[in-house]
Amino acid sequence: MRIVTITGDHKRHMYLIDQVYNYVGVGVGLSQAIVQKREKEKYASSLEFSLEHTSAIIEHTENVLVNTGSTYRFMDAYAPDIVITYGCCIIKEPLLSLIQPAYNLHLGIGDDYIGRDPITKAFNNKDKKSIGATFHKITKDLDKGEVIFTVKVPVAEDDTISEVTDRLVIESTRRIIEWLKEVE
Repeated sequence: MRIVTITGDHKRHMYLIDQVYNYVGVGVGLSQAIVQKREKEKYASSLEFSLEHTSAIIEHTENVLVNTGSTYRFMDAYAPDIVITYGCCIIKEPLLSLIQPAYNLHLGIGDDYIGRDPITKAFNNKDKKSIGATFHKITKDLDKGEVIFTVKVPVAEDDTISEVTDRLVIESTRRIIEWLKEVE
């Protein structure tokens, strides 16, 4: 199986890359990543892991350059079976058509929290029912594709956004790996 991950450069994003690469690197196929340079992470992560697979990262790019010719050419030549995005810019045409099937890890649940930074909005609104993650198919409609699964984690009164987000990313990544095993 050939997988490409398009994501940001924060620690949580790198965790997803590392875990997908660890799964794929055990003989299932090939994994590559396109990493977008982003602004400084708002909430520090306490995730502990060793990103030993830097060879999986094939391109560091600015946010606006994901939807350009170099990415189209890479995707066309690499021909991934699956593309997974998390924390990157909106994928636009013609890239959207080129990378199907593509799936997005969205740290939000429900229509009230689509787009960027949904967990912070739900957390600040004390909307615990909407604190979670959705793994869905990418379509032209932002965060509206077919839901593959949702993830919820316990949220205590004294939890920080960082603690909750770390737990969501860990659990979501675990579920993505389970899903990959089912679809291969």
